[in-house]
Amino acid sequence: MTTPSPYDDPVPRGWKLVQGTLRVTVALQCAGMAAAHLHGQVDSPVFDLLQTYYEIPESALPQAQDIAAYAFAAAAVLTLLRPCWAVLLPVILWIAASAAALAVDEDNVIAAIEHTVRVAAPVVLLLVDFWPPRLDFSIGRAKIAMGLLQIAIIVSLGAHSLMLLRECGSLGEYASAIERASSVLPGGPATSAQLAQGLAVAFAMDVLLAAGLLLSRSRPILLIAVCWGVVLAALPLAASGPAVYYESLIRAAGTGAPLALLCYWLFAVKDQPSIIVPGRS
Repeated sequence: MTTPSPYDDPVPRGWKLVQGTLRVTVALQCAGMAAAHLHGQVDSPVFDLLQTYYEIPESALPQAQDIAAYAFAAAAVLTLLRPCWAVLLPVILWIAASAAALAVDEDNVIAAIEHTVRVAAPVVLLLVDFWPPRLDFSIGRAKIAMGLLQIAIIVSLGAHSLMLLRECGSLGEYASAIERASSVLPGGPATSAQLAQGLAVAFAMDVLLAAGLLLSRSRPILLIAVCWGVVLAALPLAASGPAVYYESLIRAAGTGAPLALLCYWLFAVKDQPSIIVPGRS
């Protein structure tokens, strides 16, 4: 057994839990993107983006989409068992291209920015669980990775709040999803006034969570962010039923990213109490 060097950074408590949470999160994202095409027959926006700049024959698209879907299914398994940079780099590029497609093809820059946490999850996993070769733990790299994850969560929450604010004036996609989800509740579907109130509450939740994570290192706020991510991921299921389960899987980063950061803050970071420094008598 190799004796650890005294110059190596000690691995913090709960670090394996952070890595495992990120592995599961990225694996669920990959599984969702694979299932979107294989089960939902939903084409990836990346191919629309590619057709914008390159002339791809229509006959080649179905085969390319099938290959991409099966590749993501394999990436989900590999990421869960042992993530490696050769798998994570294409995943990062693909998710980033999917976000860019929203800005280029649909002229929806805010929606593209809202995908920041989805891109950040595999990036952070690459930093904290790099292989091959296996890198020794570095506290500097860990701090950068967790800081990047925190910023991505804040940016995504801020962009999501702007999307909700835009819908408060004219009810759109989110209002429609909430209306369909509320149709199964007693009292029937929500009225326009109730939908507007629901959007206002969701907007306030996004803003408060983003501000709280920006200004403090509060574990309770981060726990609320995890629960809020579960609610947003479950919204497609509540609105359209289990047939669109892949939408919830794709949104896994909204829950997994704050959960990984919460594990880091809970187990690896200890806040020291303030100490009064006496002056000279």
